[in-house]
Amino acid sequence: MTGAQFTFLEFFKKAFIKAFPSSNIKSSAWLPLVAGSCAGIAAVSITYPLDVVRARMAMQQMGVKKPKYSSFVDCLIKLPQEKGVSRLYRGLGPTLVG
Repeated sequence: MTGAQFTFLEFFKKAFIKAFPSSNIKSSAWLPLVAGSCAGIAAVSITYPLDVVRARMAMQQMGVKKPKYSSFVDCLIKLPQEKGVSRLYRGLGPTLVG
């Protein structure tokens, strides 16, 4: 579990407890399950663009073509400008399902 997941886990636990104050949610077995799932989805959704850029930079280093990006930050800026922000999230769906 990453630091982002732990942060989101606590956030979602508190949010669910606040959203359902009259129920006995604190002792419920589903609270850690649902809060953990939401935390995982939130953390992956935020960090996924960095993984996409890392993978592009790694493929670029393989030397198949002339390098398109000069650095990680350059790729992070130019990729959405050239192909749209959605390109940073390409493949997120299968990652969330798996």
